[in-house]
Amino acid sequence: MANEVTIKKIKDSQAEINVKVSVAEFKKYKEKSLKELGRNVKIKGFRAGHVPHDVLEKHVSKEGILGLAIDMALTASYREAIIEHKVEVMSRPNVKIESEDPLEYTVTVAIKPDAKVKDYKKIKVDIKEQKVSKKEIEETVQDLLKGKGEWHDTDRNAKSGDRVEVDFQGYDGTKVAEGKEVPNTKSTNHPLILGSNSFVPGFEDAIQGMKVGDTKEFTVTFPKDYHVDDFKNKKVTFKANLKRLEEQKLPEYNDEFIKEATNGLKTNKKDFEIYVEEVLSDKKKDDAKGKAEGELIEKILKATEVEIAPQLIEQETEVIFNDYKRQIESKGITFEKHLEMSKADPEAMKKEMAKEAGKRVKMRFALDYIIEQEKFDVTEKEVEKEIEMITSRYPAGEHSKIAEHYKKDSDNFIRLKNMLVVGKVFEMYFAK
Repeated sequence: MANEVTIKKIKDSQAEINVKVSVAEFKKYKEKSLKELGRNVKIKGFRAGHVPHDVLEKHVSKEGILGLAIDMALTASYREAIIEHKVEVMSRPNVKIESEDPLEYTVTVAIKPDAKVKDYKKIKVDIKEQKVSKKEIEETVQDLLKGKGEWHDTDRNAKSGDRVEVDFQGYDGTKVAEGKEVPNTKSTNHPLILGSNSFVPGFEDAIQGMKVGDTKEFTVTFPKDYHVDDFKNKKVTFKANLKRLEEQKLPEYNDEFIKEATNGLKTNKKDFEIYVEEVLSDKKKDDAKGKAEGELIEKILKATEVEIAPQLIEQETEVIFNDYKRQIESKGITFEKHLEMSKADPEAMKKEMAKEAGKRVKMRFALDYIIEQEKFDVTEKEVEKEIEMITSRYPAGEHSKIAEHYKKDSDNFIRLKNMLVVGKVFEMYFAK
């Protein structure tokens, strides 16, 4: 007798799958369970694995037999049910056992929702490219010169662009004498480039004008959005001592510098500045396209009508959280230490990340809808061409590794193919 399967769609694109395993079918699983458990049972007078069932039943617990039978029957019957009834399951199953013998259970899962992107063909996005100014070319050349500049000690007053080393300690209040030392505001021989805005606003400005050996007191206010909660909008008075001051001597902007900076690709100022303009122009195009893609995503999301199961947002939130965790740990600090230093609450972080997770999941279904409507697809030749392009960016010795990484029908091959299909959606809007 076949298993009895009932599928009921419930709110938020979820389904309840109720399965009643037939008595005859479950009996087979109990026999399999007994045989499996009996493999390791040693009974005098019988070879292992050849003990009769009636004898085994006296040496194996009924609970053990039933538990393993339920696991095997549930796994097989659930898989059979979703295949036979073509249920597009999108999440891990949440299983509730209704009855153990005979076996009946109910599984709650997220299913693929019916998404629709209203008037998706009418969505308009412009790529607003900006021309490269003469000032930008000059600033880029100046930055390249700075990159080759040499640092020398000087005894003049500090100014913007100088490299300094400072000892400092922060205090509560507006005067050092009246305040207490603020934890985590002390440093020795702290390196800074004045004017780089890499420190608390106002700190670098206060150092300007000082000479080596000078000591100065000044008050700064930490930004409202500072990454450490205890310092947000906090006034701290610093006592700073300038230990070292260096100025930068830039190389001469001539043909020799240009040859070195471009590995001989350009040999004079005119050609070099045209080259710089082209590089800046390409970057502006990429930036403009990136901004346009962001606008397009927001417009598609706004036009998308879809019910999303909470399990999918939870799963995507975990992906974002784990990616963030790996990013922190890649910097050589444990995630636990990071949480301690930043006084962050993992659950509060996940709650905030859930907003981004919801957008990601919604966009995924929106793209699926557009791809299906437009019948977009990518051939194997297109994927292979993309792999060739990726491979060309690496040394010849790495080519075999890349080929293995994108082996046909592998997860990486399929991911790349999907990425190229999604790319066709964006091309559809930007090619207008």
